[in-house]
Amino acid sequence: MKFEILDNRSIRKVRFTSKEAEYFTVEICGDISGSIRVYSYCPHSDTIDSVFKKLGSMLEPWDGELNWVSLEGEFSLKLSCDSLGHVFLRVEIDNDNEEFTINCGLNVDFGQLKEISKNANDFFNENS
Repeated sequence: MKFEILDNRSIRKVRFTSKEAEYFTVEICGDISGSIRVYSYCPHSDTIDSVFKKLGSMLEPWDGELNWVSLEGEFSLKLSCDSLGHVFLRVEIDNDNEEFTINCGLNVDFGQLKEISKNANDFFNENS
């Protein structure tokens, strides 16, 4: 199983694949590409699927930023929204072993959030 978040303005996308127990793979595709295996267990913060659930429960554009960072820091996701309902996702993968960092911005519309949230919930809770 996989799920993707597609940018509304370019060929960029973020793909989540290969979920096994507490690990998954995240891939940035587009102008530049890269992927990393992520350990999703976070004892001191929200789980990544809870961030996506919160995103899907939003009834109107919000102030501030929603974010999630993996325990080992190899993956981060930051989400913000303007008053017109333009949602901006900032995704970063950081592979210290290979000495590379990739940052990617994606634009989606507020109306897409429920579908993104549902797809994330299906992915992260498969076989749970």
